[in-house]
Amino acid sequence: HGLHLVPIDKKESGIKLLRLAGKGCVKKGKLQAHFHDGTNLLVDTKAYRTGDVIVFDIPGKKVKDLIKLEKNARVLVVGGNNMGVLGTVENIIVTKGSKRNEVIVDIGKRKIALPHDYVFAIGKHEPVIKIGEGS
Repeated sequence: HGLHLVPIDKKESGIKLLRLAGKGCVKKGKLQAHFHDGTNLLVDTKAYRTGDVIVFDIPGKKVKDLIKLEKNARVLVVGGNNMGVLGTVENIIVTKGSKRNEVIVDIGKRKIALPHDYVFAIGKHEPVIKIGEGS
């Protein structure tokens, strides 16, 4: 239970998953995407939404794929008591005001409501990277 390191192959060592934490306007037609690890990228599209994850090719310095945080997306819980658990998004509850958005995650035998920032999309139906024994 919890997060731990796992060995990966050479192919996976060249990619990085980046969760979108925010975005801002830099110049006309360009957006700057801010990611969970402090990385910033200029992007041309408004298709990116907070919580979505990009698959970034480190050697090529380009975006390979976009993993949307949406229903049926495969996620890894990265915070709270369920940290390290894999699940599937059942629903996303967007709230107005100071209450945080919630994601309902099916983790097998039960469904749990988690804050939006406790889940990290890792694939559309299956993980795009090696997660560990349970992946």
